[in-house]
Amino acid sequence: MMMLMFQLQQQLSSQDKGEWFLFESSKGHYYKIISSDKGIKIRQHEVPQGNSEESIIVDIDVLNAIVSKQLTAQQASEIGILYLPTNASNLVMI
Repeated sequence: MMMLMFQLQQQLSSQDKGEWFLFESSKGHYYKIISSDKGIKIRQHEVPQGNSEESIIVDIDVLNAIVSKQLTAQQASEIGILYLPTNASNLVMI
């Protein structure tokens, strides 16, 4: 899973500085994605405090397909196997 997160980190870009939570649904793990002037960081086992409805929700197999470019995040979102909250709209795969 950490290799997958590393690959995801290398492919993410954001026009905005901010923080997002990613929930990997098959294992029930949370990750925190942080965008700053220094780039994108992903921290494991960071659980949101309070309301977690604004988390990115994805299964490990879907995430693997996106990172390996077999599927785009937009396609996954359109068919309902990736949930991107509105506050993550500027977090994009490059």
